[in-house]
Order: sequence, then C-alpha cells, then structure tokens
Amino acid sequence: MMILSFNRAQYFHQNLTDKHQLCAFALGIELPSVYTLIGNQRVMALSSLSEQNRLEAIAEQCYKRFMEEPRLHSVLNEYADNILNSEMAVLHDVRLHAQYAGLPLAKYYSALKQTDGHWDRTTIWEKHLQWCQALSLALYEHYQDPRSKISYGEKTVIIDKPHDRQCYSYTTIKTPVSFELNQYHYSQRPWQWED
Repeated sequence: MMILSFNRAQYFHQNLTDKHQLCAFALGIELPSVYTLIGNQRVMALSSLSEQNRLEAIAEQCYKRFMEEPRLHSVLNEYADNILNSEMAVLHDVRLHAQYAGLPLAKYYSALKQTDGHWDRTTIWEKHLQWCQALSLALYEHYQDPRSKISYGEKTVIIDKPHDRQCYSYTTIKTPVSFELNQYHYSQRPWQWED
C-alpha cells in the first residue's frame, strides 16, 4: 500500500472534482497515522467509535503540536474564527500548508474546539470541505508557480504574480472579467467546482 503524496500540483487539482480525495485531504491523510487509519479506500467510513476516537486523538495531537508554534497558533485561531463567519475572509497560509502535513486536520479540530458544541459537526465539516477545496486550488497554483502570492477563502482564490505583472482570481461571479491597469493584467474567473 502506497501513501498518497500531496506535494504535486495534479493531486491538488484532483481534489477539486474528486470528493473522496478532498475528504481525505481535509482529514489529513498525508499523515502516516491518518493514512493507516483510513487508507486509500473509495469508501471512507469511520464506522466504529474506536476509529472515530483514534482520528480525534490524532487531530488533537496535531492541534497541540501546531499551537506551540506562534505562526501556526495564529493560523489555527484565524481559521476557527473565519470558517463559520458569514463575512468574506481570505487566508494567507498556503505556504504553511505546503510545509506542515496535517494542517487541514488541525484546522478542522480547531474549529470544532472553538465552537464547543454550539455548532453541528456536520455544518462545520461541510464548511471545512469548502475551504479545503479552495485551499486545494490555492496549493495547485502554488506548486505551478511558488513565487506567486496566493490567498483563499470559502469560494475564492486570489493569485498575484508580480513577476508576471498579473493577478487573477476565481470567485462566484458568472461571467469572466478582465482589464489592464498600469501595465498590470487583472482577471476574475468563475468558480467552476461544485460542492
């Protein structure tokens, strides 16, 4: 059994259309302990209470380890603050995701912990998947051009390429928009991946 590698652009691009792979990414399958628990089966059901408890223990362990690092501490708190907020927010942590395996799982745990049972877990999970889908597109773009400055939100990804004098974004608009300003090319593209 081969452990999936989430370090190449095509894996992140596949997350945009493959719900199973997106779920695996959102649960931190790049961690060997998570991979051992859920594997690469097409049906990912944590059917037993012991499997669910084990995944939660892995998430808590990841969360605690990341909370000890100041920049990851703020990333986890910012995610938990924004995931259920109705106002639009964008995160700037794509490079950290490229460096730290398990960060999506720790973020999910952080959101659960912060809501302290006041939100339904299913609602938090669905929101987490939407953010992970946008993160997947952001990571895809990062691996295509690591010099880019990339931010993402629930259904928004913004890619700024100062070295190419262009900035483009994917968002919930219906019709693409493009313009030039001070020799800098800007474009907005429709978000084309459904939940």
